[in-house]
This record gives sequence, C-alpha cells and structure tokens, in this order.
Amino acid sequence: MREGLPCIKLIIFLFFFKDGEDFEFVTAKSAENPPEQEALPPVAYYNEQAIGIPVVYDYQAVDYYDWKKLGQGGFGTVYKAKHRETHYPVAIKITEIQKRYTEEIKELEEVYLMQTVSGHKNTVEYYGSMINVTPESSQLWCIMEYCCGGSLYDLQKMYRSLPEYAIQYISREVLEGLNYLHEKCIVHRDIKCMNITLTYPAKVKIIDFGLAVQLRSPDDITSGTCGTTCWMAPEVIACKYYRNCTYGLKCDIWSFGITAIEMAEGQPPYYHAFDPAALIYTYEAPTLFERNYW
Repeated sequence: MREGLPCIKLIIFLFFFKDGEDFEFVTAKSAENPPEQEALPPVAYYNEQAIGIPVVYDYQAVDYYDWKKLGQGGFGTVYKAKHRETHYPVAIKITEIQKRYTEEIKELEEVYLMQTVSGHKNTVEYYGSMINVTPESSQLWCIMEYCCGGSLYDLQKMYRSLPEYAIQYISREVLEGLNYLHEKCIVHRDIKCMNITLTYPAKVKIIDFGLAVQLRSPDDITSGTCGTTCWMAPEVIACKYYRNCTYGLKCDIWSFGITAIEMAEGQPPYYHAFDPAALIYTYEAPTLFERNYW
C-alpha cells in the first residue's frame, strides 16, 4: 500500500487539537440586537409539555454569534456558531416546521432519536433544542456538538483515498457506533462518508439522524425507499420497484460496506452510472475496483 499520504497528518493533528472548554447548553434568553420592526403576534402555538422541548416566541432564540453555514440538505440547514454566554462552538441545525400546531410534528423525530443515542463515543453529542416561533415561520433549532475535524467526505475531497490503517481505525469506530444504534433498534438509513465526522481527539462520530427510524425490536422491519442511492442496500431499493418490500437493521451494514469502499477509492461503486439503483439491485455485492492495489 502507499505510505506517507498527507491525509493522515490531519488525523494525527486531531489528537492534539481542541476548540473550547466543556460546554453546558443554556436555553436562549433574548437577542442583544432585536429587529427594529414592530413584533407581530406569533401565528403558531405549541404545547411544551406535549412535545418535551422549550418553545420561544419571536426572535428570543437568537443567542448565538459568529455564524458560519456548514451545509444544507433536504431536512434543514446546519451552521457553526458560538454560544453568547459560554463562547463555546456548537453546530445548530435549523429546520422549518411544516405544521403550526403541536400534534404530530414530524421534524421532532430526529430530536427524540438524538436524545436516545447521545452520550456514546461514536454518536454526535446532543445539547438541546427549541422551537423558535415568529410571525413568518416556525423553526426547530437542534443544538449539538461541533465536530472540528469535518466529515470524511471533506477529507476525501483533499486526498481522494485514505491509507489502509486509517480505514481500519475509522471502520472500527463506525461499527461500534452502528452496534450501539442497533442495540437501541435504530436504523440510520443514510450511512456514508458525508455523515461521518472527526473531532478531538480523532474521535469518529455518526451524525444526521434525519432519515433514521426506531423499530420496536431488533427483528422488526420498516419500509420506504430513503437514503442516498449509491449507498442503499438492495432491499431498500426494492421498495422503489415493488410494493410490500421491507428491510431491517442490516441495511446499515450494507451502507457501511459501501462507505468502506468509498474511503478506499474516493467514491462509491456505480457513482457515475446512469441508473445506479438498477445496478445495485441487479448485480452481486460490489468489490474494490482497484483490487491489485489493495
């Protein structure tokens, strides 16, 4: 195998880098510089006892500064910011809430799952959440650990493939995290390099539970095509073509195997194919393209 790849310097660097001291989440109080326009009455109301998280009205949640956008997806926008009282860096995921009343707020499902898995060394730490209600919209703010090392996807954009010993270490940590999720009967359903991050000291964290679902038992099943196509297990893709198809916890193991190939070769199998879903569903499990190298 190749030696001396510069990407490992970043991994070693993370063992010695720390951004901030211990953080304690504090619910926001008020904005230092509220908007000049006259505040209008909020148009949505939520029962705090029913949903289990704080509800603040009209800009009272703006208690963070030094904002930087980290990414945006179908389930919200993630920012890095610093808490105004502690000056500690955090990641804040802001999601627009579709329903303007308490019953069945779908966006809260991710919060409940993060509360369930927070505390394990290989899952992102959950600090707290709130609903910020303004006259224009209702937003779910989820405050969590900021992973200073970025994602494995960010690392690969610089170096394409990772050395074998780095893949071994990261794989072990991801599998420990997945084992913990599966002990809680939680299927992540979107394991890939973009959803695996590094933080101090070279800890590996699984993030983004927007597609995750909790089953009733380890043998329980779910349905529906979701995730990112190139990383989907065949049984997940089958739900796209046939009715009554189901899958369980094992679909995450397939996605992890594709992620291991992604770490080795810089991209998943069938990445440039016209219809990767059809290839995944039709062919045998993919292998490393550069087999002689490995």
